[in-house]
Amino acid sequence: MLSAPFVVATFALALAGGTGGNSPDPRPPLVELQRVGRNRDALALVDREIAARPQRAKEIGLWYLRGHLLEGLGDERRSAEAFATTMIETPALGPYGRYRLALGQMRAGHPEVAAGLLAAVVAEDARSPLAGKAIRLFQKSLRDGGDCRLLKAITLLAFAPPERRALQLARADCAFRAGDTELGRSLLVDLLDESRVDDWAFAAAERLADLNGSQAEVRGRSALLSGLVLALGGEFDRAILSLRRASLSASRRDRSEAAASLGRVQLEAGRYDPAIAQLEIAAHQAAGPSSRARARFDQGRGFEARGQPQMAAGRYLAAADADPDGALTAAAYAAALRISARSGADANASALLSRLAARPAWRTETARAALFLAASDLVRGRGDRARLWLAGPGAAGEPIEVAYWRARATELAGNPQAAVNAYLGVLRLDPYHLLSLGARRRLAGPGLAPSATILAQHLTETGRPADLLGAWLILGDLNPLGRSARTRLAKLLLADRRAAPFLRLSPVPVGRWPLWNQTDASSAGRFKAEKLLLSLGIWTDGAAAATEAFDPGHPDLAFTAGLELARVGQTRRSIALADAVRARVPAQVPEALLPGALRRLLYPFPYADLLRKEGLRRGIDPLLLAAILREESHFDPSQVRGAERGLAGSMLATQARVAALAGLPEPDADDLERPEIAIPLAAAHLGTELNTAGRFVPRAIAAFEAGPEAARIWQGYCSTSEPEEYWTKMTDPGARAYLASVIAAWAQYREIYGQP
Repeated sequence: MLSAPFVVATFALALAGGTGGNSPDPRPPLVELQRVGRNRDALALVDREIAARPQRAKEIGLWYLRGHLLEGLGDERRSAEAFATTMIETPALGPYGRYRLALGQMRAGHPEVAAGLLAAVVAEDARSPLAGKAIRLFQKSLRDGGDCRLLKAITLLAFAPPERRALQLARADCAFRAGDTELGRSLLVDLLDESRVDDWAFAAAERLADLNGSQAEVRGRSALLSGLVLALGGEFDRAILSLRRASLSASRRDRSEAAASLGRVQLEAGRYDPAIAQLEIAAHQAAGPSSRARARFDQGRGFEARGQPQMAAGRYLAAADADPDGALTAAAYAAALRISARSGADANASALLSRLAARPAWRTETARAALFLAASDLVRGRGDRARLWLAGPGAAGEPIEVAYWRARATELAGNPQAAVNAYLGVLRLDPYHLLSLGARRRLAGPGLAPSATILAQHLTETGRPADLLGAWLILGDLNPLGRSARTRLAKLLLADRRAAPFLRLSPVPVGRWPLWNQTDASSAGRFKAEKLLLSLGIWTDGAAAATEAFDPGHPDLAFTAGLELARVGQTRRSIALADAVRARVPAQVPEALLPGALRRLLYPFPYADLLRKEGLRRGIDPLLLAAILREESHFDPSQVRGAERGLAGSMLATQARVAALAGLPEPDADDLERPEIAIPLAAAHLGTELNTAGRFVPRAIAAFEAGPEAARIWQGYCSTSEPEEYWTKMTDPGARAYLASVIAAWAQYREIYGQP
């Protein structure tokens, strides 16, 4: 029997209207029941609707919802019957019905049945949002024993590259099953020749490595390609074995590449002596100047990692001499410059900067080198040369970075009022950036705090929104004047017709969702099936249509969809929708004034209990761990990116090493997609890096992304433990962006959820 509150809710929601005559639409109350976990009541309502209005039940997909609810209640048999009925009664949802049946068959250990169902799904619509995950499951079902003849009915060229590559991997697996090793090997080599960076490349490389291990005659190019890709996945021992085979049996060109790649892999594995020796061989065997320069450059990296900076500088300059107009020349000069600057050879560093500045094409490398030198001087209290570098080649760097170091130079020159204004300029660019956090620390210091207070008082007196924001940025919420500026700014923005809708966001009631008048089996357009699934409250299956059905141009609608996606664990998509809302917020609205619910969508804290437990266990702020997981995967456990997968964006080889050091069970690939395993591994990994870094957080985060050796070398360039100096002296642009993103997210998390 349904509860009184449910009857009232049903009556109210039924006023939304329906799709058949004057009878009420059952979907709004069905959605409400599922939102509060009343799935048995929802099932009872579905059964009554199917019995009373069977035609409309077909049109709006109630048989599929019945299967979904029964599966959630553990009734696999009746669930399968409902999904099978869906295929007949609601063809628009037929592919989803087949897919859900296939999942059940895989769980039951019948991959051959699942493969047949999935083949029909795959062949039906190559552009469907369902295609990607259906093909992944199809590939697995074939590998587990499905009928490979099903592949013959599927045209690979109809699919986008990721799906097509998955099907080609399935073809290779089937060739091996049939005993056609040469065809299977050829298909895998074709996959790697096309791309070496996605998850299908890594799967192909693993298969080739296994084949190379069992078939002595299979060497040459297949060994080279598998070695290169396995190295990207951190599988260094297997990569080295494959590359050694390739260096003995491949073509002359491939042997040369294998020799150089072997040295680089040994370098990445931390085996510096053999790497340097192997790269010497590669330099002599190089087919041209660019290959010779690359070998010398990598030797420089090896010597630098081994703690021999002068030898490293010599190899970097040799790389530049080997190919003066090559792609690595600017990087080689910059690397030699860093070593010279750190060792006190100022004249050499200046000469190298002049070489870089002589070529306009090297503008980016010149700017980074100038900022390196400027930061080195400023943290040691010297500003004369730094100001010249920041006004000259360094001015081409990132705006916030140039602004920060110019503010440091102004402060060092003894002009506190101008320095406060300069730091405020940094805060206005991005208040959560690592450099802005540094600016705040300096504004709060004894040297600048009095001038900062004077400027903030002046700004509050004008009453202008931009000035109130400036006062708040300078003083923050802990200062009464800062809090007052924030309050006044919020009132002004609430009176602004462009800003107010974003400050007053609220969920749209279910009865007013735009789905009810546009979703039934006869609907047309993109995401037809997915919109139908959303209207049934099945957000996990219909998530692909959320942005189209809940237009971000209407902030309340997009906010509502974000909340629903977060509720069912579709965190990656909920973040994307919240980002779409944030992108439309007027520029004068600071992020800290956005509604708390929207900020929690932007920076969610799923798995909070597990994150807190593992953070306590490893001595880590759980909010920092959350910031890293957000950056790595947006909390998508099923994420796969090349050899990296799961919540922490981890490589299996890396996590196996982490598990061994931390005393955790050795994971397999699927374990990285299980939060209860992935989060303890991520915490152990970060905890190890923090301990290695002496609890210096920026280095630990950098090591998490770029590896401990690179993180250690970057700290070796620094004269202080200032995060700002470390960030500027990181040489990998991707790692710098990663560190900035994690630090910014961590600041947001601490502001939203409070200090731990």
